[in-house]
Amino acid sequence: MKLKLLAGAKLLGCSSLALAQPYIGASFGKVDYDEEGVSKPTGFDLYAGFKVNEYFALEGVYTDLGEADIGFQDEYYYYDGYYTYQITETYSGDLSVDSIGFAGKVIIPVADVLELYARGGFHAWDAEISGAGGSVSEDGTDPFLGFGLTFKVGNSVGLGARYTRYDLEDDDVSMAAANIELYF
Repeated sequence: MKLKLLAGAKLLGCSSLALAQPYIGASFGKVDYDEEGVSKPTGFDLYAGFKVNEYFALEGVYTDLGEADIGFQDEYYYYDGYYTYQITETYSGDLSVDSIGFAGKVIIPVADVLELYARGGFHAWDAEISGAGGSVSEDGTDPFLGFGLTFKVGNSVGLGARYTRYDLEDDDVSMAAANIELYF
């Protein structure tokens, strides 16, 4: 009976945490807010995780999506009964977003030194827009998805690239980044 349970656990990909491989990592890249009038700042994330087995890992991540410059114009017309006036207002400020998240990571080993992966999870984010008139902040919890690749350099270092798409309520933000991982 014990042999059947162990075989079943192995088939399902379950393993002891003692066999898990912990790692830490950092990525640094360009952020795209997908909005007109918003700059593309540099962002980073710091993460820690452990490989449950060769094909699956769990990660916790802190992400800073940079500080973007925002600027746009609003034009409208005003009619006072006699004349029509065109009004143009210009707005500018800064947008900063950071988040803390948790993800599952599905790994496809291509070779001994190359892995492809997809990851997905949820993140709690906080956004702040500040300008001459003050500041406004908003927060929420939304999903994020990403994919990437890692080249292993020896047994303890991995170099790679990743792309992550974050939902921020009704907006989407993406980050393309280079990353480094250290395995223990």
